[in-house]
Amino acid sequence: MATLNDIQQKFLSTLSQRPAAASMTTMREFCAELLADVPPLDSTSMLARLSTMRRASDLWNVRTALFDVIARHHGEQVAQERLRELDTKLLPFAEPRRER
Repeated sequence: MATLNDIQQKFLSTLSQRPAAASMTTMREFCAELLADVPPLDSTSMLARLSTMRRASDLWNVRTALFDVIARHHGEQVAQERLRELDTKLLPFAEPRRER
């Protein structure tokens, strides 16, 4: 039977495995790079949306819009490639799926 100390140690070790929160400045800069060759009419509005994000996990909420903006100007293949890079950076911050 596990003791309270064992449970606490397991919990703390699990927390230490989670990556540190990404700097939103870094994430915004990365998104700006993804949009660098998108015309200003679309990229400016997207960057304005990104400027309101407070946490890296919030970027999941604008991922689809980001995909749409890139795909509109460069096609779906390019958008998929670019968002694959973003997904890699965001994956550690995704909410775990709950079993039903």
